[in-house]
Amino acid sequence: MISFYVPTDEYGFLCNFSAHGFTLDDRYWPTVEHYFQARKFAGSDHEERIRISRTPKEAKNLGQTRKLPLRPDWEDVKVDIMRSALMAKFTTHADLRDALLATGDEELVENAPTDYFWGCGKLGGGQNMLGKLLMATRQTLRYEEPDSAAFGRQHGFYARPSAHLLCLASRAGIGTIFRSSDSFASFRAVP
Repeated sequence: MISFYVPTDEYGFLCNFSAHGFTLDDRYWPTVEHYFQARKFAGSDHEERIRISRTPKEAKNLGQTRKLPLRPDWEDVKVDIMRSALMAKFTTHADLRDALLATGDEELVENAPTDYFWGCGKLGGGQNMLGKLLMATRQTLRYEEPDSAAFGRQHGFYARPSAHLLCLASRAGIGTIFRSSDSFASFRAVP
């Protein structure tokens, strides 16, 4: 088992706070945390405020406000949003992709003592959804389908013309994930 929680840990690159930006939905996001928190307020000024916030902690704090309404479908789309952000992060940074693949078949666990959905919770009884999504991303990155660009276009995913889009399907119980082989790519998020 590999546990992670903060970016300074040995496996801190797995954290949503790790400073590894990417382009998704035609905009640059400094961290996964920025993207995830901002998408709670899709299409609003607050979304952009979160996107340009200085740190992932600030992004998280802005995203946790309840003074503004969350998008009505948030509970239905939050896992897909996280999945898209993780895939964008690990396909943008070849060194991170290699480090994720180097974890082999180890279970990945976000050791978040107060988070029982994304992490393992205080006593390990949490759902560890972030760890599960990371393991699914790792599995997807292992199995590239050579002629998959057409599949991606068919399913609404794209890359800028300078990026070569490889679509990777993983049915690891939580959906389909796509990747780009280039270090710079743009992905259309799910949903």
